[in-house]
Order: sequence, then C-alpha cells, then structure tokens
Amino acid sequence: MHVYPLNDEQPHDLEGTMCHCGPRVLWSDPETGEAYSEVLVIHNAFDCREIVEEAERILRKCDSGLT
Repeated sequence: MHVYPLNDEQPHDLEGTMCHCGPRVLWSDPETGEAYSEVLVIHNAFDCREIVEEAERILRKCDSGLT
C-alpha cells in the first residue's frame, strides 16, 4: 500500500519501494509492533511539504504549552 502526496512536483513510483523520494517502508506498526497485512510505503513530497507540516505541528505544540 502506498501513501503519497497529491499534486507533487514529480510523479512517484507506485510499483515498488524504490521511488526517488526515498520513501519509508514499514512492515509493522511502529508503536505496537503488530505486523501489517501488507507493506506500507510512505512517500516523501518532492516539494518538502512534510517539513513545513512538521514545523507547524511543533509550533502549535509550543503555543499550547505542551513542550
């Protein structure tokens, strides 16, 4: 199963795990260790939007006093 950003700057390779965006490949849930029924391929955005989203998440956390 592939999770990838829509409307990205370049197309993603959704056939395997070797996309040029350097996706993470997960075989199990990182929190529970429970195996997924199929491998999860999480693609990165070529436009780096996940970095901006992570920064916004951190700022919201700081603003709410949850450091």
